[in-house]
Amino acid sequence: MTALMHAASRGQTEVVRLLRPLEARLQDGRGWTALMHAVGRGHEECAGLLLLEQDIADMEHDSPEDIATKSYEEADGERKVVYEKIVSLLEKKSQLPGLPKNLSEYHLTAVLGRGAFGDVYAGHGNGRNVAVKVVSLGRHNDEERRLLRREAEIFPSLDHPNILRCLGTGEDSIEDTFVLVAELCCGDLREEMDRRKKAGHSYTDQEVWKTIREVAAALAYLHEKRHVHRDLKPENVLLSPDGRCVLGDFGIARTLGDSSRMSTILGTLSYMAPELHRGERYDKSVDIWALGVMAYEMCTHALPFENVAAVLNETSAPSLEGRPSDLAVLISRMLSKNPEDRPTAQAVLEEAERHVTQKSG
Repeated sequence: MTALMHAASRGQTEVVRLLRPLEARLQDGRGWTALMHAVGRGHEECAGLLLLEQDIADMEHDSPEDIATKSYEEADGERKVVYEKIVSLLEKKSQLPGLPKNLSEYHLTAVLGRGAFGDVYAGHGNGRNVAVKVVSLGRHNDEERRLLRREAEIFPSLDHPNILRCLGTGEDSIEDTFVLVAELCCGDLREEMDRRKKAGHSYTDQEVWKTIREVAAALAYLHEKRHVHRDLKPENVLLSPDGRCVLGDFGIARTLGDSSRMSTILGTLSYMAPELHRGERYDKSVDIWALGVMAYEMCTHALPFENVAAVLNETSAPSLEGRPSDLAVLISRMLSKNPEDRPTAQAVLEEAERHVTQKSG
């Protein structure tokens, strides 16, 4: 049995989430997958995380749904209720779209999420598990199509350990879809922040410094190439199986100098710099503001500003209590209302590296 199978059989949800990208779709001696082990032991949440194995049968040609149905029939009392939920979960099969010919080595296995700019699926091919973003172009207006094509231009050209690795892109003119294939991650920073907040667990200073360092490294690389992300937020900071933060979603990234005035308002309100809210000219410092908001939220489980009015009118964010002064000062500088007062991504990276290196040394 693999480590993922052991975790699934024990109902260890967080371990399953961590190991899923690396070990999903492997089978043991009797052909059982981690999903089958989760189903067999009645762990509904783990089963939900492993639906990308739903199409695999064991050596007896039983599917996960067959195993769940058999367990339901044999159970009684509370266990019967549990298996009823698992059977219902496995019966909800989603219609999976096809992929362009140039991506035929991959096949989709499950839905991971749905969003305004496209649906994300788990996929498998070339011996690895992947994430596949499929966008129906017919659902989008000309501006949104332009942003998607922008992602197709920028994303494959990026090569950095803290930026999501693109494995391929394609377009299907018949289905009118646009497809991006990328490495499969364990989740995103928003999910992790929400889990910690719900459990009452705080980030350590070192965890905050490490996240700042890794996101700043990605931004420094982007900015050196004259790209501005413009939509930096916890949902777009993905967590890799080896513990790295990797920056993704370049749908609204823009190259400096693309137009005479970079003033289009895009991004998520809570992480948008004051100049974006005012519709003013902006530059790469908007990414630094967003990193400051994320770092502040990691420290406090709260946003530095309650709403747009506060972003525009309050002098500064509430001070960070119980955190080292050097960390609080850096976050305060990143949240400077004047873009010129914010540090560069390279400066943030160097500051964070000093603290992470000091601790590890």
